[in-house]
Amino acid sequence: MVRFGGDIYLFQLVFPPGSNFSATTQYGTIPPFGKTTVVFSRNKGKCAEEKLVVQYAAMADGQTDPAASFSTGNPVGDFIGEAVVRLSPIT
Repeated sequence: MVRFGGDIYLFQLVFPPGSNFSATTQYGTIPPFGKTTVVFSRNKGKCAEEKLVVQYAAMADGQTDPAASFSTGNPVGDFIGEAVVRLSPIT
């Protein structure tokens, strides 16, 4: 994930219940004008296409825990949003 602005962004990866996919981290930060790497993996065997929701928010001053911004289930911050990503298994 890449960030082109001056704020620190927080993100949360939301997989559907019973997902065949996973990631190295569920929560994280993206520094100003920086990037972070998240490695995805999937269970062995055949599985259907799934949708991953990436929720994001600008980090508030003094905030240190990325998970705290998402504790209500929705991102909290000055700039919030989400993106839906299609996860297609390659067999």
